[in-house]
Amino acid sequence: PSFTWAPCSISPVGWAPRNLPIRVALDLGDASDAARRADSAAFWAAARQLERDWGAPLFVPADGDATRDERWRGIAVQLDPRLPSAGFTTTTSTGDGELYDAIVGFRTRADLRDPGIATHELLHALGIGHTDRQESIMRASGDLPDRASAEDVAYGRLLYAVRA
Repeated sequence: PSFTWAPCSISPVGWAPRNLPIRVALDLGDASDAARRADSAAFWAAARQLERDWGAPLFVPADGDATRDERWRGIAVQLDPRLPSAGFTTTTSTGDGELYDAIVGFRTRADLRDPGIATHELLHALGIGHTDRQESIMRASGDLPDRASAEDVAYGRLLYAVRA
């Protein structure tokens, strides 16, 4: 049999360097102030650990109302009890793979406060997909580690180097 090579028309997706760090707005619903503070603290602890592991600033807090602006570019974090899993992320990108919007949803407050789930979803928001590697935080099922592995970070940084 003969094989022909055809260039792939799919670009790897990621945020443009000019959009880093990415604005992140938390919409944590109608909970008490204490619950919202605890949710926010847990989420940002996971985000800051990912930044330390990555070795660069990735996220900056934004006002929750900022997502209502038609020029919004960033990550909106929401609670949604209708989700089919503990966390779920959708992203929007241009035709050349530049991410400009992501929605990170958590089914429960406990899911949002879980550092493994939060980190997993933040990596999706950065454009990183699932793997079958057991030690990876990006595996599709099972108990997740509390933070990204060195290999997860290396693949993420490689993705951003390729995009650059």
